[in-house]
Amino acid sequence: MNWLSRRIDYFCPPMKKFVFILMFSSLMASSAYAQDMAEVPVMNFDELDTYLKSQEEEILVVNFWATWCIPCVEELPYFESAHQEFKDQDVKVILVSLDFKKALDSQLIPFLNRKGIESEVILLSDPKMNTWIDRVNTDWSGAIPATWYIAGDSSIFNEGKYSNYQSLKNTISILQKL
Repeated sequence: MNWLSRRIDYFCPPMKKFVFILMFSSLMASSAYAQDMAEVPVMNFDELDTYLKSQEEEILVVNFWATWCIPCVEELPYFESAHQEFKDQDVKVILVSLDFKKALDSQLIPFLNRKGIESEVILLSDPKMNTWIDRVNTDWSGAIPATWYIAGDSSIFNEGKYSNYQSLKNTISILQKL
């Protein structure tokens, strides 16, 4: 019997021992997962624009969202589904978070871990929103969620929440036919 088992036996009756081991295992597994979580790059809009132009995928699905935006969080599973369904079809989903930079470690990364987000995530930290919003789309009020589809020289913009996955999928399918 090793030293940890003896201490657990001493301090914990058998049922508490089982619960302790279960909780300890869960804690170790979740901390290992958190360590595996990729870092979220922080960019201003010019850096994001350059990054988007450097992507090789035929179609980019760029969703502007934030952890504090309820409609944004409600539609995230649709973008995760699109990521899974279209990742081998030259389509890339990029989730552009508009959370505050100071909330990166305390809110954004823990949120991504809890939700199991696998899509690429970028934190857009650019206070000059009145200049870059029009660069995305001149009709955009700045409200989120908002999705910018880029396919070569063509783009489609959607301001507002998707009510279902099929609507998002249909937009991607239209761009694939161009």
